[in-house]
Amino acid sequence: MNILYQTHLTEQSIKNITQKFFSRYCDPLSRTITVDKAQELIQHIYESTGQEVVHSHEDGVEFLEVFASNPSIGITYSDLEKVFTRMLSGEGGGRAEEGFPENFALTYTQRHMFEQEANAASSRVGRSAVSAQLRHGRTIFKRFDRDNDGVLTNVEAKALISELIGDSALNDAELAQIIGDLDYDRDGKISAFDFDLHCLKTIE
Repeated sequence: MNILYQTHLTEQSIKNITQKFFSRYCDPLSRTITVDKAQELIQHIYESTGQEVVHSHEDGVEFLEVFASNPSIGITYSDLEKVFTRMLSGEGGGRAEEGFPENFALTYTQRHMFEQEANAASSRVGRSAVSAQLRHGRTIFKRFDRDNDGVLTNVEAKALISELIGDSALNDAELAQIIGDLDYDRDGKISAFDFDLHCLKTIE
């Protein structure tokens, strides 16, 4: 299993991982991870999850803005240790809005995917139409997400898909195929993120 997907590690294991990454990417003079090295660090995280995405200087800037206690000087050892602690110990329950999701690489990837699709959709139909489509899609998703956890169970997914395609007689194989098609981040379930992406991809 890839180290970046192992959660609930010991404190010492997290310190060892932090030291490994910090030693590799920190600037020897400032003893911080600067923007350019932050870009390389993000690339490393992506590649460790099998994602072939090229990152820009702007991604490094954003990383510093989100995770550095002082973005003007870069990511300190303490900053990076906080990132990996929240990322690998299971703290925060993986809630992206806290800024330190349990699975950082996936959340960062989702953001990139969403931005790409939103920009593409906006170029086709305009931003106001995209916003309206997303609001409509989220209303639909919430109606079927009965426990309001942001993820559809198989029963909830079947009900939503049946309404979308107008067929309540889906068999298990057909349902599995459609769920697979809608599972854009390949985590084995349909989340609010997946449905947002579906709305963006299908808007005309």
